[in-house]
Formats: sequence, C-alpha cells, structure tokens
Amino acid sequence: MRAVNQCLDCRYWSDMIAKCDGGGPVQAMCLNKASRNYMKYTVDKVTCDGWSQAEAGFRVDSPGEPFYEVQS
Repeated sequence: MRAVNQCLDCRYWSDMIAKCDGGGPVQAMCLNKASRNYMKYTVDKVTCDGWSQAEAGFRVDSPGEPFYEVQS
C-alpha cells in the first residue's frame, strides 16, 4: 500500500517542469509556495504537509488548463 500525501498524487507536482538524470527516477518541480519543497525537484514518493489532491489527475500547470493557479 502506498503512503498518503505523496508528490505523485499532489496537484502541485509539476506536469511541465521535470527531469530524469542519468536514467534515474523522474523528478518534477514542486509548485506549492506553502511546501518545504517549493521550487525543488522531488521524486514521486516525497511527502509534505502542503500536499493537495490532484483531482482527475490535473496539476496546477497541466497542459490545456486555462491558466496557472495563483496562490496568495
């Protein structure tokens, strides 16, 4: 069973900013200003208190979304 609140299921784990160094796991950027991982590349199994469910798999920067969600 997977742990809850993993980046893989978080709406702030970027769909557009990601990398894979040397054939390793995919790392995507965290776009949640409230997270300790903000603007850092994380793998899918990282957890944090800023996690928010990605409804229907959509991220805040999903292609086809009208615009990037602005956090205040």
